[in-house]
This record gives sequence, C-alpha cells and structure tokens, in this order.
Amino acid sequence: MTIYTHGTLCHVQRKTVIGALFALVFIASNSQAEEIQSKGVNPADIDTRVDIINDNVRLKGGGQTNTTTFKFDKKLDDQSGFNIEMPFLININSPNYSTQGNGDLFTRYRYMIPVNGWTLGLSGEAVLPIATEPALGKNKYLIGVGGLAVKPWSRDFITAFVVKQTQSLVGYNQSLNPSANISSAANGQTNYTSSEIRFMPIFVLKDGWAIVADARQYWGQIPNSVKWTLVKVDLNKQITQNWATTIGLSKTFDALADKGALSASVKYFF
Repeated sequence: MTIYTHGTLCHVQRKTVIGALFALVFIASNSQAEEIQSKGVNPADIDTRVDIINDNVRLKGGGQTNTTTFKFDKKLDDQSGFNIEMPFLININSPNYSTQGNGDLFTRYRYMIPVNGWTLGLSGEAVLPIATEPALGKNKYLIGVGGLAVKPWSRDFITAFVVKQTQSLVGYNQSLNPSANISSAANGQTNYTSSEIRFMPIFVLKDGWAIVADARQYWGQIPNSVKWTLVKVDLNKQITQNWATTIGLSKTFDALADKGALSASVKYFF
C-alpha cells in the first residue's frame, strides 16, 4: 500500500485533465466555424471512440477520491458494439486512509434494435477484479445484464430508460491481482448484488452543445442491504467532428452519500 498525506497526485490529475479541456476549447475557438452536432449524448448511438475521464469526489467524512479512467468503445455494426473501461489511476486521500492504484477492468457488449420510434437494447457486462487494493475495486468477478429504451421526442429532446442487474459469481470472489493485499475476509464467499434503474432526459442544443441529466436509483447487497441515489448533470460540447469535452456535477445520497463530485472528460471519435 502506498500512503499519500497531501493528495499531490490527485491535484496533478485534475490539473492535467482540466488543462487539456481548455486547450481543446481554445483550438476550437480559433478554427473555422461549421455546423457541428453533438455526438455520444444519445444512448442509442453506437460509436468508435476513446474517452479519458477524470472524476473527483468529495467524501462525506472528509477528504476526496480522484479517478482517471480510460474507456474505448468499438462499433461492430449499426446495431451492436462493445467497450472496455479501466480506472487506471485512483487516488484516495481521507483523514483515516490514503492509497492509490488501479481499479477493476470492465468489459461490455450491447445490441440495439429500432421498434416503432423507440430504440430498444440489451447489454451484458463482465468485471474482472484486477484492482491493486481492496478499496479500489470489488475484489470479485461480476456479471451484469441490462435493458435500454430510448425515445427521441424531437430533434432536440431525447429520453432514455435503463434497468440493470449485477451479480457476483459464487465461488469466484477473489482478486486476480496477486499484489492486491486482499484479506481472507475480503476473499470470502459473501456475494455482491446490485439493481439499478436510470432515467436520462437529454437536451440537444445548437452549436454542438448538449445537456444530459441522469437520475439513478440503486439497491444492493454489499454485503449488507443498502440503497443509494445518484443525480448527475453533464454539459457536453462537440468541438470538432472528432473532438468533444464534457464537464459534469453529481451528488450521491443515502447509504453511499458524498459531498458532491466534479467530472471532466475528453473524447475522440474515429
């Protein structure tokens, strides 16, 4: 375990991502004006793209966590795609505990079909427990299934509904990372389950701007029965046909309550 007492790495991560965002906005402001539509804001769209995402969460008990994530989406055809997601640098800095390392690896596949003006989809997810510390991952193999329904009410307004169920695999509750320092209790047979419902109203604005609201309700067994709610608003800007940025604010309530979070991302579309 690596201990950081002042969160220096965390500050460097935030400055690096925010600096990249401002650099892209500056480049865009000096480029030739053109009609640009927001990409990646409609959950029914399937793209090939790379995201670098930075999330900073203020902890309820004091301190913060900062997570930098790499995400790659691959379009297979007009109806299907997959992605991988890897939080490659997580920094936890709290009064009682500090550490840093990488999180688990997420892999997902989804299939979409149009039905009477709606787009309906099914998705599957597998989580590989490769986190370097117990606090940075689930320490269990997880599988998840989900459903998606997207309705464009107009060119400017879209709604999306999501349901998802995640379950740990019985008998496979341990880390794949041999240096993860997982205790025997963490490697025990306690199962992890979570259920999720989401509602997303999406407002597509002019000049490549979009606002994405996201309300999520969770119920879980981790290992005790808990529930928590997350509310998030993202402001997306499509800078060029290939580059986009997003800045978001969120707040988690109930069992996993925090003091609020700030996220920033850079996206490149192929």
